[in-house]
Order: sequence, then structure tokens, then C-alpha cells
Amino acid sequence: MPNRLSAIARWALVLGWTGLIWYLSSVPDLRSPFPQDFLLRKIAHALEFAVLALLIFWSLGTNKLRTKNVVRNIVSAALAIIYSGIDEVHQGYVSGRVTSVKDVTIDLLGITAGLGAVWALRRYLVWRMRVSK
Repeated sequence: MPNRLSAIARWALVLGWTGLIWYLSSVPDLRSPFPQDFLLRKIAHALEFAVLALLIFWSLGTNKLRTKNVVRNIVSAALAIIYSGIDEVHQGYVSGRVTSVKDVTIDLLGITAGLGAVWALRRYLVWRMRVSK
């Protein structure tokens, strides 16, 4: 039962994060008072989807869903990019917001960076274990 609850809790985090993204996309104007506002918003786009991809990757590693890391990376990236597209379409219906293929591209860069960082970390840890033996 604890493993099942853990899997449910992980997927609940994924759903909660997608809910947060949806909420933020519903805000008509998310400008900040900083001069670098444009850059900050694009970094936020990349980070929010990197986190989403990582949460999905983490959730796919539970219980009966244990899959090879390559499959987990592909499925995580695919689900995150699909949600990115849905999010952009949603923004098109929000007053003051627009749909942008550039934002989906920035989201994809964030997804790739997040999953790439996990891949690199895992490779490094495997290498360290082999070297230390």
C-alpha cells in the first residue's frame, strides 16, 4: 500500500504542477517591475516545463510503471511538450495573452535541459560507482 500511495502522491504533484501552470497562464498580465522582464518570463517558461518533465519522469519510475530510462525520458518529454502546446492554446483565449510557437520552443528547451541534467547526473553517479570500486 505505501508504494501505491507514493505513486498516487507523485502523480498528484504532476497534476498540481499542471494546475499551477494553467492558473499562471490565466493571468492576463504577468509583467514584473524589473527591466529584464522579457528575459525573466522566458526563463520562467523554460523552468516551469523543466520541472513538469522532471515530475513526470519521477512519476513514471514508480510501481508497475518502472520503465527503462530512455522510455521514461521520451514519454516525459512528449507529455510535457503536449501540455506546453495545450497551455499555449489556452493562453490564446486569455485577454492580454497570445499564443506563441516561440514559447513552446522555449518550453522544449527547458524540458530538454531538465531531462538532460537528470541523464548527465545519473551517468556521473554510475561512473563514480565504477571508479570507486
